[in-house]
Amino acid sequence: MDGRLLPKILPWDSRRVQFLGRETEDHYSESLTSSKAIMSDYWYPVEEGKIYTTSFTFRTSGEQKIYFGIRCFDKDTDEITDYCCYRVASSQVVFDSFDENTGVIKVTEATKANLVNWAQFSNKSPHAIERLIGIYDDIDYTTQRPKQKAMLMPTVYYGSNESDSVYIKTCSETGEIQLGDRGVKEVKRYLASDRKLNSGSTVLMNHFSGGAYVYLYSAEINNNSWQTTQNTIRFEKPQSTEKGLVTFRPGTKYIQPIILANWSDRQSGSNPKVTLDWKDCTISYK
Repeated sequence: MDGRLLPKILPWDSRRVQFLGRETEDHYSESLTSSKAIMSDYWYPVEEGKIYTTSFTFRTSGEQKIYFGIRCFDKDTDEITDYCCYRVASSQVVFDSFDENTGVIKVTEATKANLVNWAQFSNKSPHAIERLIGIYDDIDYTTQRPKQKAMLMPTVYYGSNESDSVYIKTCSETGEIQLGDRGVKEVKRYLASDRKLNSGSTVLMNHFSGGAYVYLYSAEINNNSWQTTQNTIRFEKPQSTEKGLVTFRPGTKYIQPIILANWSDRQSGSNPKVTLDWKDCTISYK
């Protein structure tokens, strides 16, 4: 919590998602000349074992791309980000040593072969967001995910320069992770927060970004008539035969609904004036 001003957490006797200060008559309305993230003023508690259904009724004036989704928070009210959750399979290695002068992390002989699975800088995949490092210092990597403070992050997510990245390359033969200047600074930042990199026990994994929020609905819309989308979200992973199911991020205890309105302008650079109206935004469970 760290002294932050937190949104009010509503009990489940209030099902309607509220967006304070934006209601007009019987609905909410937002006039837009650029993209905008519209977040609920409240958080809502969720529990494992329950299946949740969201309903979102909206209309638009002017063509725009919209997203409806949620932000996830853990029991300590820390946000569970995409890059904390998404990681490369079989990329776990065990830390051995760190040389601040050369920027090289050595991993143990027994786990160095997994470095072959780590994303490498190339013309096809230059983005720094593909080469994040998650540190599992006091948690089990098989069942848990690191918090943001245990993530080594790039300077610029979509930077395409090696200097933007946490690490530049890995070598499964020598068991080395070559950090860039940013990576060295991130390791120093991590160690300065009274955390440790324990030789022979701390696990490192290659993480990556995979979408800022949990998206329930997205579409390019130009429709003045009210329309409703309903979605199911739960904690368990869907079976291969199930379609359209979305899962909460691991460790979710609270959610905050969010609407990304007129989002296509982020790509086109144009700023047409459009309006998004919505009502009957609800979350229920069974």
